[in-house]
Amino acid sequence: MWLILKYEKVKAYKMFKENNGKLYSAFPHIYKNYEYISIPYSKVEWNERKERFGPICAFDTLENAKTFLKKMREPVIKFVIYQIEAVPSLDKDVWEWEGCEGNGTFYFYMKNIDLPNGTILVDRFKIIREVFGDESI
Repeated sequence: MWLILKYEKVKAYKMFKENNGKLYSAFPHIYKNYEYISIPYSKVEWNERKERFGPICAFDTLENAKTFLKKMREPVIKFVIYQIEAVPSLDKDVWEWEGCEGNGTFYFYMKNIDLPNGTILVDRFKIIREVFGDESI
């Protein structure tokens, strides 16, 4: 017998980098040859957690997202916060793993206890609307 867990969708807030009207993960990820890239996200379709990655980070309240954004501001990067509809993850920690073309492997792991206040982990999300722009801080 299979146990099927159904999670209700929740309202949450996610921080993105914005470039030419497109949204990307707020923090770069390491891929092959240790090249840093950011994951692009759709503004209209459901966004799934990527293969070989742990859950996606979001925030439970707009205030927690703003608090984190203020700590992470960089003058050359425009960060924005969007309200999202999200499906919570069963995972409790953040991680990613990638093979690095002949250079061994890279593995990143962060226990939930080390995450910013109000972080929630999700497996998929859909953007609802922009709620906060970096220039507003």
